[in-house]
Formats: sequence, C-alpha cells, structure tokens
Amino acid sequence: MDKKKMSLPNRILLINVAVIAGLVYQYFRGAPMIALVVSAVILLTLVNLIFLFQIRKAKSAL
Repeated sequence: MDKKKMSLPNRILLINVAVIAGLVYQYFRGAPMIALVVSAVILLTLVNLIFLFQIRKAKSAL
C-alpha cells in the first residue's frame, strides 16, 4: 500500500488544535482563566518550537 504523508500545515494545525482542545476542556472543568491563558502561551510556543526543531533535524538528516 502507498502511504501518503500528512502535509506540514495539516500537522501543525492538528498539533495546535489538540493543545487548544485540552485547554478548552480544562476551562469547562473550572480552571481559572489566567492559568489557562498563561498555559496556552507557554504550551503553544513550546509545541511549535519543538515541531520546528524536529523538522529542521529531519531535513538535515536527509
């Protein structure tokens, strides 16, 4: 079978949506808004930076 790779923008979108979904879940469970905003800034930045470094590492290995 021919496996198709997911495009880069779709992967980034999926990762960010997963983080935001977790934060929305915490909001509905009653977490304080300021904690969620701080967590969102830290998590989204961290996740995107890690993803960026992963891409760079994979390109340099080729």
